[in-house]
Amino acid sequence: MCNLFLSSIITTRKEKRMRENLVIEAQNRKRRYPSLNAVISDADLEKHVEKYGLEKDKLLTLGSALLYERFEGIGSQILRALNANLAHFFPILNDKKIKQISANLLNGRDQFLNTLSELGLARSLSMRGRTITLVESFHNGKKDVDVADNTPGAERLIEVVNLAVKEAQIDGFVTPISDDVGRLAANIKRKYDSKFAEAISAGWDGPMWIALDIIKNDMIALSATLSPLNEPNLMQRMARNVLSECVGLRGVIYYTHYAYDESAFWVIEFPRHSL
Repeated sequence: MCNLFLSSIITTRKEKRMRENLVIEAQNRKRRYPSLNAVISDADLEKHVEKYGLEKDKLLTLGSALLYERFEGIGSQILRALNANLAHFFPILNDKKIKQISANLLNGRDQFLNTLSELGLARSLSMRGRTITLVESFHNGKKDVDVADNTPGAERLIEVVNLAVKEAQIDGFVTPISDDVGRLAANIKRKYDSKFAEAISAGWDGPMWIALDIIKNDMIALSATLSPLNEPNLMQRMARNVLSECVGLRGVIYYTHYAYDESAFWVIEFPRHSL
């Protein structure tokens, strides 16, 4: 009985030391990326690592990217892209926005990957000469959108929807098919209502756009693409479906994003008046 008790104490101490070492390692690796280091505090990263630890099957969290040795190569690529995008936008971020972005990056699997995608879209639009800001408030500060395009005469408030698909092929590429159009439009309608319905009911009529990243960027399916070879009018049909469901929406953006790239690609825009 005494031996079992001592063994339990020793195991607990080992686990505690292991967690402490993981935290220190993550904090040290974070310092290799100056902008990421400026956004994520050591204290917040410690809480993140202690909460999520390591998920050994996939690269899912910021902690996994920093820590899991098996993914050192791809993890460092993702972190370099993330650091570059944070560096690009850091000069225009106030303390409130930094805290919001930090919270999103530290919030487990989905929100971490979603934030990478949102930054990728923002960087891509910025590279096109647009005046872009992140986490922009509207409706008297009651709501915010992921990306704001403040280009004079072409202002847009863009909410990003990261869509999961039903199946992933072995090579990591997935193509939406006709049967998915209604399902995707319904998902987007729910996001549209949750983000904009309250403001619309109060008489607000802002430049609302939805951007669709077709798939989350995990290790099984790093990217997806809409293939016009399979159905030439699929993207237009999806856009029409979405815009018919979301009456106040001004347009739809489709794009894809590799987690280890700085900017999104296949950025295709469908303003309402073009359809």
